[in-house]
This record gives sequence, C-alpha cells and structure tokens, in this order.
Amino acid sequence: MIVYEASLEDDQKSYADVLTDQMMRLLANGCRKLRKLTLRYNQVLVSDRSLAALAKKCRKLESFVIDYCDKDGGITDFGVCTIAHLCRNLKCLNISNGVITDVSLIVIADQLPFLEDLSLEFSEITDVGVYALMNRCEKLARLIVHNSDSIETGITDNTACVIANYASDEFRSLGLGFADITDEGLKTICFNVELSFLSINGCSKLTYEGLKSCFCYLDCLWNLDISFTDIVGKDEQLLEIGNSLPCLETLDITDCFSVSQESVKAFKEKFPHCKNVSLWKRMFSYFGFNIKTLV
Repeated sequence: MIVYEASLEDDQKSYADVLTDQMMRLLANGCRKLRKLTLRYNQVLVSDRSLAALAKKCRKLESFVIDYCDKDGGITDFGVCTIAHLCRNLKCLNISNGVITDVSLIVIADQLPFLEDLSLEFSEITDVGVYALMNRCEKLARLIVHNSDSIETGITDNTACVIANYASDEFRSLGLGFADITDEGLKTICFNVELSFLSINGCSKLTYEGLKSCFCYLDCLWNLDISFTDIVGKDEQLLEIGNSLPCLETLDITDCFSVSQESVKAFKEKFPHCKNVSLWKRMFSYFGFNIKTLV
C-alpha cells in the first residue's frame, strides 16, 4: 500500500495534505494484514506512536518506507526498535529524517537477521552500528546511512573495511552520506563489492583521484551520487566519468560548484544513455530559503 495525498487545490493543502499519528493509528487498526506500506505524503508528521501502532497491529509487515518525515525528532530509536521487535518478517525498512542511532542498528541486527534493504537517511550512525548490522544481516543487499551534523566522528574507513569483509554476494547498493571515509576506504569497498548503486554525497574527504582509482571496479555501476562534494573539480573530469562508467544511467552532481552548465550539456550529448543528470546549484539565500537553479 502506498499512502499519498490526492490532487488538491492550493487553498486545500494547508489542512488536507498532512499525515498524522491519528491517521496512522486508524490505518493500523483497519489493515492488520498489511504487508507493505509506503508513506509518500506532502507532509508526514508522524512520530514513534505511529511506528508503535503499526508494530502492534500489523505484525505481518514486510516492507515499511517513509520517504521523508517532516516532524523533526518525531521518529527515534524507540519507534524503530519497536518495529524491529514486533515485525519479524520485515525485509525492507526505509526511514528518512529520524533521530536514529547505533542503538537501532544493534537491535535490527539482533531481531531482523534476514533484512535485505535498510535506508536511514539523515541518521546518527557510526562504525559501531554498521559493524553490528553487517555482522548479522547476511542477506542485506542495500544499505544507505547518513552521518548527522551532531556527530564529530561517525562513519569512517572502519565501516569501509566492515562492508568489504561482510557484504553478501547480493549486496549491490551502498549510500554513505556525509561520512568520514577517505579515498583508501572507498577503494577498499569497490575492490571487494560489486556495486550497481553508489552514493557518497557529502563525503568531504574524498577526491577525484580516489574515485578514479575505483573506476576499474565499477564497470556495472548504473547510479552514482557525488552531490555536495568537491570530487569533480574540472569539466574534463565529468567527461572522464562518463567514459569510464559505461553502464551509468543516473548521475547526481547537486551543488558541485566546479561543474559548469556547459560541461553538463556536453556530457548529456556524449552520453545520451545517462538520462538523469542532476545539477542543482544553490545560488543565494533569501529570507532563509535556498534559491536554486537546475540544469
């Protein structure tokens, strides 16, 4: 089941496009045999109460996805751990923007050893949590975790070594957002894991030379996200990425300020099979809102 708002007039959206805990409790009570649930609302203002209600009523849940939780601090380790304890058939868990720490990963590793897909964007994960997860979840095929600004040292080259050593043969998708991994850590991952999806957005310690050293291991890569980094510093480097990654279909270079619009245009013309090339650039701030342009 995918829950999303209906097409509304602008004057209706202030009250009719918000998903709340009360609505989630009603859904949980009425759909106790629910197996898959994706929340894709304009405003998802849910909290741990929603996760607890789902966990208690929908024990057969196999997939639970929140595209983005707009309620800061609404979802925490408590909600995630409750889901992990009670929904033992869960194969896919994706939650974006929650106050989620290593505590959740340790519980997930203990309670959901057959988990295949885990995404915790804008989380507060460290090497400790990744180790616990990779050590127990042997069927994991997709992992996306982010460091939080509040953590000085979270995901480092230690995580790279853990992934390289414990990733299953089915492991294909990896996202390490704003992590402290270095070129050596990235090479360790790419040498040992055959990836089709790689997101290293916001990883400020990575360089173009480090990424280039991994090209020979990424011949099956179809999605690359290097947004919010300075990895690409020259226009010719963008073309070299296209030449070196023949299967690439999606490239995210959001806020890569050294990339010009002209080079993006040349890239699209030379590599038409790469249909999705995103170059958002934050131009200036106006009354607290970031104004952007898209190429």
